Amino acid sequence: DNENPRTSIEYENSVILKRFLFESFDCYIALFYLAFFQFDVIRLRVELVGMYTTDSLRRTFLETIVPAAMAWVSSYGNKDTIASLKKSASEAKKRGGFDNVAVEAYAEFVLPEYEQFDDYLEMVIEFGYITMFASSFPLGCALSFFCNLVELKSDLYKIIFVTQRPTPVRSANIGVWQGILQAQAFLAVLTNVLLFGFASEQMKAWLPAFFSVASHEADTVVGMGRYVVAIIFAIEHVIIIAALGINVLMPTQPEWVQDERARLRYEKEMASRMLRAAKKEKGGIGGGGGGSGRRG
Repeated sequence: DNENPRTSIEYENSVILKRFLFESFDCYIALFYLAFFQFDVIRLRVELVGMYTTDSLRRTFLETIVPAAMAWVSSYGNKDTIASLKKSASEAKKRGGFDNVAVEAYAEFVLPEYEQFDDYLEMVIEFGYITMFASSFPLGCALSFFCNLVELKSDLYKIIFVTQRPTPVRSANIGVWQGILQAQAFLAVLTNVLLFGFASEQMKAWLPAFFSVASHEADTVVGMGRYVVAIIFAIEHVIIIAALGINVLMPTQPEWVQDERARLRYEKEMASRMLRAAKKEKGGIGGGGGGSGRRG
């Protein structure tokens, strides 16, 4: 609130970014500790599986079952009002065919408002699980698919029965969430190459000449550590450059959309010019008529 943003959209984006940074730190800090401080890929994999399964059940319970139970309990406080509306609707229906719109509207009005931040946050955090730790748990995307099926049904039930239905608003994109997803994607390149080279034995399996055969861990041969580090960061740079190139070469909009938008801008500009010319011509005629009248 002390930042005093210029528009409400800027305020919402600022709040979303700050809340995401706080929530993501809480979700990812344990995984980063296991991956890059303890270098324990097995525990990291177990932690990811536990997060997928328990977190999916927790979200379903806290976002759907608990609010539905609370709404069912709170409905007893409004039963007299609802009964009165039903009685009025029944009497009006006998007279003129009035239906139960007022009853349905009031029943939804007393429900809590839908908050989209939590649903966005869950998907973005899950995207980070899949991308940033993909080399340690490649099957995470498959497990995430089944968890999202459960999430889809629970969110559907929540929006229809537990919360007020969200008001549709036209939007060109998903706002600040797009930038957050892109930042996670580029961070995932770094985390995966570090997992590949330091936290697991994957690089040892591909380049055994750089590592000690006698050791069961990924210990490099004396004098080869510098080359391992150089290879890891060379891979990271190549992937990031390729991603940037793809992002530049592939347009965000199809060509026909760009042509249609250019046509609409041209028509808008021509209509604006014709309107200004008509106003200017009308003003010139009015000014001339007024001058001749004064001379007469």
